Amino acid sequence: MTNPAFLIAELRQKTQAIGPLLESLITRWEPSPPHALAPESRWIFTGVGLSEGAAQMAAFVFAEKYQLAARFVPLSAFINAAVPADILVVFSNSLGGNARFPLQWLENYQETICISSHTASIDFLYSSVQNKIRLLRLPELDENNYLLKTQSPLLSCALAFSALPPLVGQTSADPQELAAAYQQGRQQEFPLSPEDLNLPLAFVTQNHPLELSTGLAWKWLEATSKRVLQEDVFRLFHGPIQSLAQKHLILELIHQDSSQELSERLEKTIQGRHHYLPLGQPFPLPHSYFFWEGALNQLLVRYLAYYPRQIDRWPVDIDDQEIYRFAPDFS
Repeated sequence: MTNPAFLIAELRQKTQAIGPLLESLITRWEPSPPHALAPESRWIFTGVGLSEGAAQMAAFVFAEKYQLAARFVPLSAFINAAVPADILVVFSNSLGGNARFPLQWLENYQETICISSHTASIDFLYSSVQNKIRLLRLPELDENNYLLKTQSPLLSCALAFSALPPLVGQTSADPQELAAAYQQGRQQEFPLSPEDLNLPLAFVTQNHPLELSTGLAWKWLEATSKRVLQEDVFRLFHGPIQSLAQKHLILELIHQDSSQELSERLEKTIQGRHHYLPLGQPFPLPHSYFFWEGALNQLLVRYLAYYPRQIDRWPVDIDDQEIYRFAPDFS
């Protein structure tokens, strides 16, 4: 069993490396058809495992920022039938296993775009559908046997925002600007004691909390084995916060376009009952998500320094091969 202290040191190195990885990100299409996509196209985004968070957030940003007909659907929606749309976008760390569920229906879509890492399994799958998909590959990442995926989800988002908007005549996000937002998030200082860090965590957002925070919540779950409460700012006060008998660490994830007055009222309302931690509003979407990721990574490394655990495996071993065998066979 690997020493937890070694894994925490590795996690720290991986989070530090994200900024340079984003800055050097080069978008490559394989293959690269010359035609663009119609602005009125209907987009659906889905993700496998931890990549679901990236898919949810990307779908939200494409709908909100780019005003496209974009939505997220869970992977299970593809078990029995294709989900109606023109363009399918699949986020998956290696495009193996359960990624085959949406890809079995690619004949139903005008375009299928896969955002994934470069591994042996993706080469096998790619060879069977290579003329039918656009493949956007992440850089080579050493995360295959590492439970806590620290780099691939954020790089997947960066690829999506830099490569996909130009296909419908929109301005792409600059990877260097996304890197700057991430680095600024990593510079956040948290006046928290070890006891504060060990409080149950809650994310409070404005407008679509799941789309903005699922990936972050999943990362915290995998690293700490603790679930995160995710609530919209108004929904929180109409029930959930009234039922929180235990003190929580409440992390505010409200982006730049939201009301500063709302943030101030939120802090006054929960003052003394919970520990409130606003992350500020320095960026619009999608840059704010990269800022939050940087801040959460800093918080996570601090937590694990005080409460180290074996983060390269789950506490309970469960054989998940049966669910992978349920996926359609492409061979």
